[in-house]
Amino acid sequence: MESIAKLREICQSSRVVVGDDFLLNFYFKLSIYFTWCCLKMKMSANQVTVLSGSFAIAGGLMISSDSKWIVLLGAICFPIFEILDCSDGEVARYRKQGGVTGHYLDWYMHFVSSTALMIGLFLASREHFQSTWLLLIGLLAIVNPILDKTITNAGWTVICWTRLGDINNNNIGPCDKNAEEIGKIQQKSWLYRRLRFLIISPLQDRWCAFIVFLLASLDLLFYLTRIEIFDFRFPLLAYIGVIGTINLYIRVRNMVKTKALQAGYRRLFCPDEPLKLPKDASKEDIAANSLKLTKDYFL
Repeated sequence: MESIAKLREICQSSRVVVGDDFLLNFYFKLSIYFTWCCLKMKMSANQVTVLSGSFAIAGGLMISSDSKWIVLLGAICFPIFEILDCSDGEVARYRKQGGVTGHYLDWYMHFVSSTALMIGLFLASREHFQSTWLLLIGLLAIVNPILDKTITNAGWTVICWTRLGDINNNNIGPCDKNAEEIGKIQQKSWLYRRLRFLIISPLQDRWCAFIVFLLASLDLLFYLTRIEIFDFRFPLLAYIGVIGTINLYIRVRNMVKTKALQAGYRRLFCPDEPLKLPKDASKEDIAANSLKLTKDYFL
């Protein structure tokens, strides 16, 4: 088995770097050790993906417990999911197993993870659902991550179906060179981007999992020091149910009111210049880089 340093070179050198997401980059620093273990156990990339989903389901069950120790253990499962989500791609690069099936399974596990977390928070908050409105907020929190991912899925599905129709009808469509420039990304101020991050980070899988881990750790610490504090699980669930629903409305409205879909079409199928990728980039990296170039249109 290669050394950790060699594995980093093999498995991580061609990955797409997300410069401003320090949490993801931190997980990548840890993931190579999990990758080493998975390779030692002769696991395939898809097996690692399924393992990550198993941790998420177990975490969702444990986070609904009345024991603060078990809640913390459940909260730890979700960062492990995120780390294994990095590891499965690394195993795929090492074994040269990248492909559409792996991408599909990997993406599906994100639905499993976020839904498991929300159901766990929902079950932990069941005593608060005597009010119909609070019950509705809890249900909205469960479906929120599903609907949020569906916005992205639906956008790319529509773009691909439109492309197939244009090819079938021999239609240039949004690739018309004479078409006016569409979908320019407006630069936002530093303050706007930071405030937006603070507001929507609990709605994003990676950061929500990290926030749950931090809150569960603090909750246990206060419990051990005999400091009474409120249970964080229902307020977090309510925040996601309310703010998440508002965020969904804004995202759908932006998709309909702006030319985001047309811009995504052009960026994916009519690039102004060829994509520049590392010489040893895998198909997985090419797909990830294409998404990186276009994701701003769907935020």
